[in-house]
Amino acid sequence: MVCKKDFPEIRSRIGGVLKTNACSQIRFRLANIYIGRFMYNYIAGMIENGSVNIAEGDTPYYDIDSNTLKISGGATEAEIVHESTHILINATHKGKTIRRGDHETAAYLASTLWALYSNNEVPVDVPHMDAHVRRLAKKVMEFNKANPSGTYSCDSADCQVIQTLMQNSANGTDINEWRVQRGLSMCGV
Repeated sequence: MVCKKDFPEIRSRIGGVLKTNACSQIRFRLANIYIGRFMYNYIAGMIENGSVNIAEGDTPYYDIDSNTLKISGGATEAEIVHESTHILINATHKGKTIRRGDHETAAYLASTLWALYSNNEVPVDVPHMDAHVRRLAKKVMEFNKANPSGTYSCDSADCQVIQTLMQNSANGTDINEWRVQRGLSMCGV
């Protein structure tokens, strides 16, 4: 793979967000997805070294097929965490088939955990979903605080409420779309 060194400012900013203490505390299981401590540091390195393509765009979006993160220089830190969670899942779950509803729920949960750990505003763009994601995030935080070496497994009922709201929103997320995770190629290999 050829290393992409375009957009160095954006790559550096993303890396800085993903290497924060708040991101290092994010850990949970949701359906067949596992996100563990310090995984965001790994993704930060992959983005910084060019293993993930960057394209400018007003609406943040990760395209698994082209391994491209579309993002603007003015993206919020919460948007960076949300979209980087999609990259993290693709990178660390290579070969697994994952429902889009679970992928999106994990990304919303991760960005909410980041917000709570860093004392920022909870970033949810789907109407009526913020209270449900916040409630789930607080369950994760309470469990993780009491179980430093454990990992909270999200209840499927909590996830279903969130996914129903996503599906019925103006976005109309197809929560039942299944995608095989492709993984990332190490830059320079």
